[in-house]
Amino acid sequence: MDASSSDDEPVVAVEDDAPAPEETDLVWETLTDDGGVKKATTRKALGVPKYPDPGMELKVHYTGIVPGEAEPFDCSRKRKTAFTFELGGGSVISGWDVAFQRVAIGERAIVEVAPAYGYGADGHPPTIPPNATLRFDVELLKATKKKRDLHMMKEDEKLAAAAGHKQKGLDLYAAKDWKAARREFAEAIHYCDAQAYSRGDDVMPAEVGAIYLSAHLNASQCALHTKEWPAAAAYATRAVRADPANVKGLYRRGVARSNMGLLEEARDDLREAARLDPKNRAVRAEWTKLKQKFADQAKAQKQTFAGGFDKVSLFGDKPSNLLDPSKTENPYAFFRLRAVPRGGDETTLEPFDGVVAVRVFSDACPKTAKNFLALVEGSRRGRALGSKLAYAGTPIHRVAKDFMIQGGDVHRKDGTSGESIYGKTFADEHLKLPFDAPGRLAMANRGPDANHSQFFVTCDSAPHCDGKYVVFGELVAGMSVVKRVAALAVDDNDAPKDFSVVIAECGELEREKAEAMIEEEAAKQRAIDDMKRRAAEA
Repeated sequence: MDASSSDDEPVVAVEDDAPAPEETDLVWETLTDDGGVKKATTRKALGVPKYPDPGMELKVHYTGIVPGEAEPFDCSRKRKTAFTFELGGGSVISGWDVAFQRVAIGERAIVEVAPAYGYGADGHPPTIPPNATLRFDVELLKATKKKRDLHMMKEDEKLAAAAGHKQKGLDLYAAKDWKAARREFAEAIHYCDAQAYSRGDDVMPAEVGAIYLSAHLNASQCALHTKEWPAAAAYATRAVRADPANVKGLYRRGVARSNMGLLEEARDDLREAARLDPKNRAVRAEWTKLKQKFADQAKAQKQTFAGGFDKVSLFGDKPSNLLDPSKTENPYAFFRLRAVPRGGDETTLEPFDGVVAVRVFSDACPKTAKNFLALVEGSRRGRALGSKLAYAGTPIHRVAKDFMIQGGDVHRKDGTSGESIYGKTFADEHLKLPFDAPGRLAMANRGPDANHSQFFVTCDSAPHCDGKYVVFGELVAGMSVVKRVAALAVDDNDAPKDFSVVIAECGELEREKAEAMIEEEAAKQRAIDDMKRRAAEA
């Protein structure tokens, strides 16, 4: 059976918080020949039961008790975070691997596990005594096929997977299921494995490139239909990078930017699209709408930023949520950091890379956020120095162990310069957000009101930076990458001595992907905390 036929969404979205039924109401089903694992259904799945297969990734809620004890020894419901594991992967007790093959998606059940299928004669002190029978109140929320690692797939396998997901996306698009179609187009992009070609500076094969471009354009259109403007702009931007003369990409990015309030950027996109295809009706219609938006903006606007630049702001001229930036409405961005041994010496030093994701406080620091996101996107030229205003390809030029990593010199690329979308420098927006936790994203400067393109990310709280640097975002995933880079040996200028560390790739990050990365980061931290707790208890 195909438990992933639900388009990667839970078949049953209801999470049941009802208490477990009384012992006398349970009807037990024996799942092993020796009776060591038993199950009693307490709520049946809706419709035809769908059972997961080994190798699938399961998302479950559970409450674990030792019969006779008053309190649970563990409960995901209390944490309000479902637990995820690979069925049959050996990451849980063997009783779970047996039981969950017979728990349907959407079903809630009591699972009883004998010691041989649990923690055995040793138990798990102090919560689980030796030779303990365990009972779990479980609920299977979701089962999906686990993606194969791209490096384990052959080129023709990746191409076939990409083509298959693209076709599914087209079918769902025809049915006007925009969100499901977008997920399929995102999968098609994943299997195109663009990073494999960029790592080796290889040209993407034409057949793969066609799917890659088409999937981005289609995903952008899906996001436009659901009015998810940042996602639509991000997909279209990658399409335009792949094909700078693509009228559809320019048009869709222009529509998205217009609805985000980035009127000047939308004007540039639509003007270029019109130059390439002067008779395109959709472009001409959107141009008319944009002209009206400019007119309305001119009437409503009472003041502009200093110097007369930046007459259109994504969130208005004045910050909102000044001391409490939103965790749900602000945009996300990512960096892929790549560290390569200097001099090509990979015999003693091993290259590494990793992804860092940040939430950008566009509500609390709109002007600073707009500058940062524009450099993440990388499509502009500087007004003062003529720099290519793009973080991609620039180095992490300064690191300090347990403190921070710093990058973003888009001009000289050595940490001695920088340039913003507003000019060579721009003023501090405000200094009210503190460095009160690890992962603060802040502007680097050479003194008050001297911000340009350089930024830094902290590894820990840094109260000595309060009142000196503008905090405009926070790290949501990738702290281990940041700390690894920060811990590198440095030269006299505090630059990584043995490694060249660059921002190999960056861009705005779709909310769905960002939230998945946040959840994965939290799961890793829970696992680390659990290992530390077990070590302390041993």
